[in-house]
Amino acid sequence: MTEEQHTPASTARRTVYVLGSGLSLCGLTQAEKQFLAGQITVAMNKYLLFWDLIGVFPTHFFLADIHHPALRVYEESVDIVRRMDKPVHFLLADEFRRFYGGTALDRILNFPYRLNYYRKTRFWSSSAMMPEHATYFRRCQRWDAPEVWGKTLQDLMYFYRGSLSVLLNLITVLKLGDSVKLLGVDLNTSDCFYQDAIQKRPDLFDDYMKNSLGAAAQHMTAQTFQGMPGIQAKWPFIRENYQREGVALYCCNPKSLLVEEGLCPYAPVIDGAENTP
Repeated sequence: MTEEQHTPASTARRTVYVLGSGLSLCGLTQAEKQFLAGQITVAMNKYLLFWDLIGVFPTHFFLADIHHPALRVYEESVDIVRRMDKPVHFLLADEFRRFYGGTALDRILNFPYRLNYYRKTRFWSSSAMMPEHATYFRRCQRWDAPEVWGKTLQDLMYFYRGSLSVLLNLITVLKLGDSVKLLGVDLNTSDCFYQDAIQKRPDLFDDYMKNSLGAAAQHMTAQTFQGMPGIQAKWPFIRENYQREGVALYCCNPKSLLVEEGLCPYAPVIDGAENTP
Protein backbone atom coordinates (compact mmCIF):
# COMPACT_ATOMS: atom_id res chain seq x y z
CA MET A 1 0.00 0.00 0.00
CA THR A 2 1.25 3.48 -0.78
CA GLU A 3 0.18 6.84 0.56
CA GLU A 4 0.23 9.66 -1.95
CA GLN A 5 -0.67 13.32 -2.18
CA HIS A 6 -1.88 14.53 -5.54
CA THR A 7 -0.76 17.85 -6.97
CA PRO A 8 -1.44 19.33 -10.40
CA ALA A 9 1.08 18.22 -13.02
CA SER A 10 0.82 21.46 -14.97
CA THR A 11 -0.82 24.85 -15.04
CA ALA A 12 -3.67 23.50 -17.19
CA ARG A 13 -7.13 23.95 -15.74
CA ARG A 14 -8.12 20.82 -13.82
CA THR A 15 -11.70 20.15 -12.82
CA VAL A 16 -12.61 17.66 -10.11
CA TYR A 17 -16.02 16.01 -10.40
CA VAL A 18 -17.60 14.93 -7.12
CA LEU A 19 -20.00 12.00 -7.49
CA GLY A 20 -22.61 12.09 -4.75
CA SER A 21 -25.65 9.86 -4.41
CA GLY A 22 -28.49 12.09 -5.58
CA LEU A 23 -31.13 10.90 -8.02
CA SER A 24 -30.03 13.50 -10.57
CA LEU A 25 -27.06 11.25 -11.48
CA CYS A 26 -29.55 9.08 -13.36
CA GLY A 27 -30.01 11.96 -15.79
CA LEU A 28 -26.43 11.90 -17.06
CA THR A 29 -26.30 11.50 -20.82
CA GLN A 30 -24.11 8.93 -22.54
CA ALA A 31 -21.89 11.73 -23.83
CA GLU A 32 -21.46 13.07 -20.28
CA LYS A 33 -20.62 9.60 -18.95
CA GLN A 34 -18.00 9.12 -21.66
CA PHE A 35 -16.58 12.54 -20.84
CA LEU A 36 -16.42 11.79 -17.11
CA ALA A 37 -14.57 8.54 -17.80
CA GLY A 38 -11.53 10.63 -18.70
CA GLN A 39 -11.75 13.12 -15.81
CA ILE A 40 -10.82 13.28 -12.14
CA THR A 41 -13.88 11.85 -10.37
CA VAL A 42 -14.27 11.45 -6.62
CA ALA A 43 -17.02 9.05 -5.55
CA MET A 44 -18.53 9.44 -2.10
CA ASN A 45 -19.72 6.88 0.43
CA LYS A 46 -21.83 4.06 -1.12
CA TYR A 47 -21.33 5.12 -4.74
CA LEU A 48 -18.86 2.34 -5.64
CA LEU A 49 -21.25 -0.35 -4.41
CA PHE A 50 -23.78 0.70 -7.05
CA TRP A 51 -21.55 2.41 -9.61
CA ASP A 52 -22.78 0.18 -12.44
CA LEU A 53 -26.21 1.86 -12.20
CA ILE A 54 -24.55 5.07 -13.40
CA GLY A 55 -21.69 3.62 -15.41
CA VAL A 56 -18.96 6.05 -14.32
CA PHE A 57 -16.11 4.30 -12.51
CA PRO A 58 -14.28 6.86 -10.36
CA THR A 59 -10.60 7.70 -10.11
CA HIS A 60 -10.94 8.42 -6.37
CA PHE A 61 -13.09 7.04 -3.56
CA PHE A 62 -13.84 9.08 -0.44
CA LEU A 63 -15.08 7.82 2.93
CA ALA A 64 -15.02 9.97 6.06
CA ASP A 65 -17.65 8.35 8.31
CA ILE A 66 -16.94 5.45 10.65
CA HIS A 67 -20.44 4.73 11.95
CA HIS A 68 -22.47 1.79 10.60
CA PRO A 69 -22.42 0.76 7.80
CA ALA A 70 -19.09 2.48 7.01
CA LEU A 71 -16.82 -0.52 7.65
CA ARG A 72 -18.88 -2.73 5.41
CA VAL A 73 -19.04 -0.06 2.70
CA TYR A 74 -15.27 0.33 2.93
CA GLU A 75 -14.46 -3.39 2.69
CA GLU A 76 -16.84 -4.00 -0.20
CA SER A 77 -15.50 -0.94 -2.03
CA VAL A 78 -11.93 -2.21 -1.71
CA ASP A 79 -13.06 -5.59 -3.03
CA ILE A 80 -14.86 -4.00 -6.00
CA VAL A 81 -11.75 -2.03 -6.96
CA ARG A 82 -9.62 -5.16 -6.80
CA ARG A 83 -12.04 -7.10 -8.98
CA MET A 84 -12.24 -4.30 -11.52
CA ASP A 85 -8.44 -4.05 -11.56
CA LYS A 86 -8.59 -0.30 -12.16
CA PRO A 87 -6.49 2.27 -10.27
CA VAL A 88 -8.58 4.04 -7.66
CA HIS A 89 -7.06 6.34 -5.06
CA PHE A 90 -8.76 6.01 -1.66
CA LEU A 91 -9.30 9.13 0.46
CA LEU A 92 -10.00 7.82 3.95
CA ALA A 93 -10.54 9.04 7.48
CA ASP A 94 -7.47 8.17 9.54
CA GLU A 95 -9.48 5.70 11.61
CA PHE A 96 -9.37 3.28 8.67
CA ARG A 97 -5.59 3.25 8.79
CA ARG A 98 -5.78 2.11 12.40
CA PHE A 99 -8.61 -0.37 11.80
CA TYR A 100 -6.94 -2.11 8.85
CA GLY A 101 -3.26 -1.21 8.87
CA GLY A 102 -0.87 0.90 10.89
CA THR A 103 1.40 -0.77 13.40
CA ALA A 104 0.89 -4.24 14.83
CA LEU A 105 -0.22 -2.55 18.06
CA ASP A 106 -2.83 -0.52 16.16
CA ARG A 107 -4.27 -3.69 14.66
CA ILE A 108 -4.36 -5.47 18.01
CA LEU A 109 -5.96 -2.54 19.86
CA ASN A 110 -8.59 -1.93 17.17
CA PHE A 111 -9.47 -5.54 16.42
CA PRO A 112 -12.06 -5.76 19.26
CA TYR A 113 -13.91 -2.81 17.68
CA ARG A 114 -14.03 -4.54 14.32
CA LEU A 115 -14.91 -7.90 15.87
CA ASN A 116 -17.85 -6.34 17.72
CA TYR A 117 -18.95 -4.63 14.50
CA TYR A 118 -18.81 -7.94 12.59
CA ARG A 119 -20.79 -9.65 15.35
CA LYS A 120 -23.53 -7.01 15.34
CA THR A 121 -23.84 -6.83 11.56
CA ARG A 122 -23.34 -10.56 10.94
CA PHE A 123 -20.64 -10.31 8.35
CA TRP A 124 -16.93 -11.04 8.27
CA SER A 125 -14.14 -9.95 5.96
CA SER A 126 -10.38 -10.17 5.63
CA SER A 127 -8.27 -8.50 8.32
CA ALA A 128 -5.82 -7.43 5.61
CA MET A 129 -8.28 -5.39 3.56
CA MET A 130 -6.09 -2.45 2.52
CA PRO A 131 -6.29 -0.43 -0.71
CA GLU A 132 -3.19 -0.22 -2.87
CA HIS A 133 -3.29 3.59 -3.05
CA ALA A 134 -4.60 5.68 -0.17
CA THR A 135 -4.37 9.08 1.45
CA TYR A 136 -5.56 9.43 5.05
CA PHE A 137 -6.92 12.59 6.63
CA ARG A 138 -8.10 13.72 10.03
CA ARG A 139 -11.61 14.86 10.84
CA CYS A 140 -13.72 15.39 13.93
CA GLN A 141 -16.20 12.53 14.31
CA ARG A 142 -18.42 14.58 16.64
CA TRP A 143 -21.24 16.96 15.74
CA ASP A 144 -19.58 19.85 17.60
CA ALA A 145 -16.61 20.08 15.24
CA PRO A 146 -14.61 23.34 15.24
CA GLU A 147 -15.31 25.79 12.42
CA VAL A 148 -11.78 25.77 11.04
CA TRP A 149 -10.69 25.11 7.45
CA GLY A 150 -7.83 22.60 7.33
CA LYS A 151 -4.68 23.65 5.50
CA THR A 152 -2.63 20.43 5.64
CA LEU A 153 -3.25 16.71 6.19
CA GLN A 154 -2.12 17.20 9.78
CA ASP A 155 -5.10 19.49 10.40
CA LEU A 156 -8.68 18.43 11.04
CA MET A 157 -10.76 18.77 7.88
CA TYR A 158 -13.77 21.04 8.23
CA PHE A 159 -16.92 19.10 9.16
CA TYR A 160 -20.48 20.36 9.31
CA ARG A 161 -23.63 18.27 8.97
CA GLY A 162 -22.17 15.70 6.62
CA SER A 163 -19.05 14.41 4.95
CA LEU A 164 -19.49 16.65 1.88
CA SER A 165 -17.94 19.50 3.87
CA VAL A 166 -14.98 17.24 4.74
CA LEU A 167 -14.41 16.30 1.10
CA LEU A 168 -14.58 19.90 -0.08
CA ASN A 169 -11.88 20.85 2.43
CA LEU A 170 -9.75 17.83 1.51
CA ILE A 171 -9.84 18.67 -2.21
CA THR A 172 -8.26 22.05 -1.51
CA VAL A 173 -5.63 20.51 0.80
CA LEU A 174 -4.61 17.93 -1.80
CA LYS A 175 -4.83 20.51 -4.60
CA LEU A 176 -6.67 18.03 -6.79
CA GLY A 177 -7.84 20.81 -9.09
CA ASP A 178 -8.69 24.48 -9.39
CA SER A 179 -12.33 23.84 -10.22
CA VAL A 180 -14.84 21.52 -8.53
CA LYS A 181 -18.18 20.40 -9.98
CA LEU A 182 -20.76 18.66 -7.81
CA LEU A 183 -22.82 15.88 -9.40
CA GLY A 184 -25.58 14.09 -7.51
CA VAL A 185 -25.47 16.68 -4.71
CA ASP A 186 -29.18 17.48 -4.83
CA LEU A 187 -30.12 18.05 -1.16
CA ASN A 188 -33.68 19.11 -2.06
CA THR A 189 -34.76 15.48 -1.68
CA SER A 190 -33.57 12.37 0.16
CA ASP A 191 -33.91 10.26 -3.00
CA CYS A 192 -30.74 8.54 -4.19
CA PHE A 193 -29.81 6.87 -7.46
CA TYR A 194 -29.58 3.42 -5.84
CA GLN A 195 -32.73 3.57 -3.71
CA ASP A 196 -34.36 0.59 -5.47
CA ALA A 197 -31.21 -1.57 -5.44
CA ILE A 198 -30.41 -0.93 -1.79
CA GLN A 199 -33.79 -2.27 -0.71
CA LYS A 200 -32.23 -5.69 -1.23
CA ARG A 201 -29.32 -4.75 1.04
CA PRO A 202 -30.79 -3.84 4.46
CA ASP A 203 -27.34 -4.51 5.90
CA LEU A 204 -26.26 -1.23 4.29
CA PHE A 205 -28.95 0.86 5.98
CA ASP A 206 -28.27 3.28 8.78
CA ASP A 207 -31.05 4.64 10.98
CA TYR A 208 -31.41 7.79 8.85
CA MET A 209 -31.77 5.84 5.60
CA LYS A 210 -34.37 3.54 7.13
CA ASN A 211 -36.53 6.53 8.00
CA SER A 212 -35.99 8.72 4.95
CA LEU A 213 -35.37 6.60 1.85
CA GLY A 214 -37.65 7.80 -0.92
CA ALA A 215 -39.22 10.52 1.20
CA ALA A 216 -39.99 13.92 -0.28
CA ALA A 217 -38.22 15.83 2.47
CA GLN A 218 -34.86 17.46 1.98
CA HIS A 219 -31.70 15.43 2.50
CA MET A 220 -30.75 15.26 6.17
CA THR A 221 -27.64 17.33 5.44
CA ALA A 222 -29.96 20.22 4.51
CA GLN A 223 -32.44 19.79 7.38
CA THR A 224 -32.25 21.36 10.82
CA PHE A 225 -31.09 18.61 13.18
CA GLN A 226 -30.66 18.86 16.95
CA GLY A 227 -30.87 22.62 16.67
CA MET A 228 -28.22 22.79 13.93
CA PRO A 229 -29.30 24.28 10.59
CA GLY A 230 -28.50 22.51 7.35
CA ILE A 231 -25.24 22.77 5.45
CA GLN A 232 -26.63 25.69 3.44
CA ALA A 233 -26.16 27.85 6.55
CA LYS A 234 -22.39 27.26 6.33
CA TRP A 235 -22.08 27.32 2.54
CA PRO A 236 -20.88 30.95 2.55
CA PHE A 237 -18.01 29.83 4.82
CA ILE A 238 -17.16 27.04 2.37
CA ARG A 239 -17.32 29.43 -0.61
CA GLU A 240 -15.16 31.95 1.24
CA ASN A 241 -12.44 29.36 1.75
CA TYR A 242 -12.69 28.17 -1.85
CA GLN A 243 -12.25 31.74 -3.06
CA ARG A 244 -9.27 32.16 -0.76
CA GLU A 245 -7.71 29.01 -2.23
CA GLY A 246 -8.48 30.13 -5.78
CA VAL A 247 -10.76 27.15 -6.48
CA ALA A 248 -14.06 27.55 -8.35
CA LEU A 249 -17.07 25.61 -7.06
CA TYR A 250 -20.12 24.68 -9.16
CA CYS A 251 -23.12 22.37 -9.06
CA CYS A 252 -24.21 20.47 -12.18
CA ASN A 253 -27.84 20.03 -11.15
CA PRO A 254 -29.81 23.24 -11.85
CA LYS A 255 -32.54 22.00 -9.48
CA SER A 256 -30.15 21.36 -6.61
CA LEU A 257 -31.05 23.11 -3.37
CA LEU A 258 -27.67 24.87 -3.49
CA VAL A 259 -28.43 26.34 -6.92
CA GLU A 260 -32.06 27.19 -6.22
CA GLU A 261 -31.10 29.05 -3.05
CA GLY A 262 -28.39 30.99 -4.89
CA LEU A 263 -25.56 29.48 -2.84
CA CYS A 264 -23.68 27.72 -5.62
CA PRO A 265 -23.61 28.65 -9.32
CA TYR A 266 -24.81 26.12 -11.86
CA ALA A 267 -22.48 24.78 -14.55
CA PRO A 268 -23.03 21.96 -17.05
CA VAL A 269 -20.98 18.78 -16.82
CA ILE A 270 -19.31 19.62 -20.14
CA ASP A 271 -18.69 23.27 -20.93
CA GLY A 272 -15.71 22.90 -23.25
CA ALA A 273 -13.16 24.47 -20.90
CA GLU A 274 -12.36 21.71 -18.40
CA ASN A 275 -8.98 20.01 -18.32
CA THR A 276 -7.61 21.76 -21.38
CA PRO A 277 -4.24 23.53 -21.63
